[in-house]
Amino acid sequence: MNKFLISFFSIVIFSCGVAFASYSGSISSSTITCSVTLSSPTIPAISISHVPLTSVTTNYAVINGTVTSANVNIDNIYIFYYQDGTSVSSNTISVGGSTSTYVFSSTCPVNISLSSVNFYYRIYAVASTTNAYSPSGGGYYTVPIAGPKIIHSQIQRISPVNRVVVATGTVSDSVGLWYVTMSHWTDSYSTPTVSTITIPNSFKLYNFQFATSARSDANIFYYYLKTVSTSSDTIQTSIYTVPISSSITQGIASTGGTITLYNGDQTKGNTSLVVPQGALSALTNITIEELSPTDTSVPYRENIKPLSAFKFTPEGLRFDKNVTLNIYYPNVNWTDAQKNNLKIMWWDGFDWRVVGGTVNIQTNIVTAYITHFSLYGIFSAPSLSDDDYRPKEKIITPNQDGINDIATFGGLSGDDSVNIFDVRGRKVRKISDTNIWDGKDDSGSFVESGVYVYQIKANGKTISGVIAVAK
Repeated sequence: MNKFLISFFSIVIFSCGVAFASYSGSISSSTITCSVTLSSPTIPAISISHVPLTSVTTNYAVINGTVTSANVNIDNIYIFYYQDGTSVSSNTISVGGSTSTYVFSSTCPVNISLSSVNFYYRIYAVASTTNAYSPSGGGYYTVPIAGPKIIHSQIQRISPVNRVVVATGTVSDSVGLWYVTMSHWTDSYSTPTVSTITIPNSFKLYNFQFATSARSDANIFYYYLKTVSTSSDTIQTSIYTVPISSSITQGIASTGGTITLYNGDQTKGNTSLVVPQGALSALTNITIEELSPTDTSVPYRENIKPLSAFKFTPEGLRFDKNVTLNIYYPNVNWTDAQKNNLKIMWWDGFDWRVVGGTVNIQTNIVTAYITHFSLYGIFSAPSLSDDDYRPKEKIITPNQDGINDIATFGGLSGDDSVNIFDVRGRKVRKISDTNIWDGKDDSGSFVESGVYVYQIKANGKTISGVIAVAK
């Protein structure tokens, strides 16, 4: 019996030995008395000694420090770093568990030609099962990148119609700025033209604007920017390549999206189409093509050509919801009141029909809602007649065959609306968020065949007429 108890006690001691520091006890024929003193396991301590950088002035940053581990040797030291506009990179220093104290030095590349304002980094050290960060908590040190900076978004496209080029941006330097230049050339003439802006009063921050034009025989425009500080520090962008093209094609899915045809003038807006979710039932390749207003394919309206013209394809495409159309018009020497008379119109194959729209004279953009594709242009329309608001369709056949399914009202914008009544005077449909009637009532059902009266409320007046529905 005593041998069994002694063996059992030994097994207990052996299996528990890692959990306590000492024990004492006595054994009798029937009793085991055991006293156990427990101790807490020792957790290795690791620390990073580092003086943070205060600035970066060259193409690299050198990060120094010391890692100390109290109880176990150091495995690895990692330096994570990035700068504005870039992703995180890392350097790894392999210590390999050979020492408990390690003095490290790591060189991280810095691209000072970028427009980055700051360089960011942190230090991470690992020893066995413990680790340490500097700064503590896993954040990043923020270090200003000294020297001049250029902030500029590349010009995306130049219009072959007006060939205007306007580049904008910001240059800065902590000491002061001397000048900024734009050098540009084309595929048809390779000798650079250099434009220079001397910055007054050694400003430390300056918003620049360069205006020029692309040669008439060019298809590609090249340029780069450079700025020099008062201490002769220089920074230069990479060479930008800009196509001189008339169109853009992009797929838009049923989830919606935006397609933009840039115009080359960064002080103005761009022609674009904003398609909401549900406006298309499937992925559709959409093309915006800029046409010269003087081209023979662009019709006159009362002996006047549009200020700008854009063709949207697939031709005749219809949307299930309103889409937002923004059309750019070139600079014109008009008063603000004259510019506010601009209207978007669409070509129905026989006539220009008024869409309307809201004018932004600062960005040279007219905005309106549309429901189908066609040729669209911008005209001056100081006043609209009643017929400009009325639909051209006298009879519609809403059988969803894509032919004469809808009536299109013109010139509607803002709070303008259309009410549809049957011959008994009952209102069957109110139209306030679009310019078409698809032959449906307010519940979404097709109305019966017959004659219907429309009442347009626009620009402070009421205009009435009739439409026949034949099914």
